[in-house]
Amino acid sequence: MPHIARGELPIVLADHGADDQPIRAVYPQRRHLLPKISGFVALLRRNLHGAMLRTA
Repeated sequence: MPHIARGELPIVLADHGADDQPIRAVYPQRRHLLPKISGFVALLRRNLHGAMLRTA
């Protein structure tokens, strides 16, 4: 996400912000969870949590 960090992407639909709704990741039981899925969920947690803190 270096383009976002550098501010190179234009804001699109600025008048249509997201509501304060939780984001959920639904996946199969942890016992059968593929490493790439657990990695993606971890990435979401890190990046979205930080984004939510920056906009609060």
